[in-house]
Parts: sequence; structure tokens; C-alpha cells
Amino acid sequence: MAIITPKLTITSNSSDYAVATEQGPISVAMSLITSTPVTCVGVESGILTVNTADNATGWLFDGSLGEDADNGVMGVDGSYIFLKNMTATTSANLILVGVVADVTETVTAMEADESAARLFSLKPQEFAWFPFDHTMNIMVDTDTDGTKLEWFRFDRTRAGSITP
Repeated sequence: MAIITPKLTITSNSSDYAVATEQGPISVAMSLITSTPVTCVGVESGILTVNTADNATGWLFDGSLGEDADNGVMGVDGSYIFLKNMTATTSANLILVGVVADVTETVTAMEADESAARLFSLKPQEFAWFPFDHTMNIMVDTDTDGTKLEWFRFDRTRAGSITP
């Protein structure tokens, strides 16, 4: 087993900061820092080219492939996921990330404003880090062909591919 230590730092100036272009969202300066070591047994990563035509088959992770004899224990089995839209900030390309139940659904285009499957959108250079219990499928889509998504999956208890 290996230890990784994800760290998140969020800082901002106060809303009345002297330089207007560097003012923050609240009346006081903010500095939030958190980190915690986590154990992982394996890692997979890649850069995926996402196209608008992928929306029906754009599975990033198939949650059912991570199941084992105990059907996955919450808080024990699963992975930590890192996703980043690799598009240059001069672009407007979005990565759309959604979830659907294991094998029972396919996703239609997540570009619709009220898509039930879409969980969040990543603008260029934005990222997400979150735990994933392998109980749903993670889908990806885009609004512009050729958008690049970098991904890492750090397995908590078992190594093995859940990438279809």
C-alpha cells in the first residue's frame, strides 16, 4: 500500500482590498488549507480526447467493474478521482461530468441546461478531486470536439481497471 496526501488551498483577499482586480468575495481575507493522507493500492491515469458524439457511450469509469464479492463497502472500497480540463484558458471548451446507475442507463447529450445526468462542468484548466465508491458510472461529454480531459484514479483497496 502507498500513501498519498491530497492538499487543497483556497485563498482570497478581502472584498475591499485596495487593488480592485484582486478583491475577494467576502469582507475578510480568506485562507483555507486542508490535507489528509490516504492509502491507495494502485493508480491509473490517462488523457482522454472527448468528442460531442461520445455522449451516449462516454463512460469514463464503469462502477460495476469495481465490485467484488462483498459488493463494495462504503468508505472502504472505491477510489479517489482527479479530473482536469486540459483546454487552454483562452478557449471556452467545457468538460461535462455526470453519473448514472451501473449499466442500467445510457446518457444522452449532457449539454442540455437541465440534464438530469450532469453532475458538474469543468471550464478550461478547472479540476475536481472526489471520492468514488464504484456504485455508479461516471460519464463525460463536451460541448466542443477534441477537448482533452486528464484523469487519475487512486484505488483505496484493490487495483484493477474500471475503465471500459
